[in-house]
Amino acid sequence: HFHLDPYNVPIISQVITEKLCKLDSSNCDYYKNNLSDFKKRWNEKLAVWNSKMANLKGVKVYQYHKLFDYFLKRYGIISVDTIEPLPGIPPTAKHLEELISKAKSENVKMILQDVYHPIKPAKYISEKTGLKIIILPHDVGAVEEAKDIFSLFDTIVERINK
Repeated sequence: HFHLDPYNVPIISQVITEKLCKLDSSNCDYYKNNLSDFKKRWNEKLAVWNSKMANLKGVKVYQYHKLFDYFLKRYGIISVDTIEPLPGIPPTAKHLEELISKAKSENVKMILQDVYHPIKPAKYISEKTGLKIIILPHDVGAVEEAKDIFSLFDTIVERINK
C-alpha cells in the first residue's frame, strides 16, 4: 500500500533504476536518463495533486480496508475506521451498525471504496447515513482510467475531490 503515497513513487523508481543498473550496466545511462525525466514529470504532477488535495485536509472518511492509509496520511485526511473490522474479515451486522452510529458522531464525510473488495457493506452504510461512496483505484489497471502511475494518481485525486 506504500506506493499510494505519491512521495514514495520517486523513491521506488530510484531503487528500481539502481537495480537495473546493477543487472544491466551497459544501459545504466539510459535508465538514469529515464529516471531523471520521470522525476521531473512526477514533480510537476505532485504540485497539481497537492494543490487539489489541500482542501481535504482534516476530512474524515471510512475505507473498506486500510488500503489508502499512506495516501490519506500524506494529505491529512483522517481514516476514522474501516468497514472490515480486521484485514480480510468481512464486517458483521453489529460492526456496520457501529459505523453508522459513528459516522454521525465523528462527522465522517465519505466512504472510500476500492474496486477489489465488496461494495455491498459500503452501500448499506451509505443508505443509512447519506455518505457518498467514492470508488478509488488501488493500482494501475484497477479502473479503465488508471493506465499508468500518473493516471492512477490523477484518477484518485479527481474522484476523491468530487
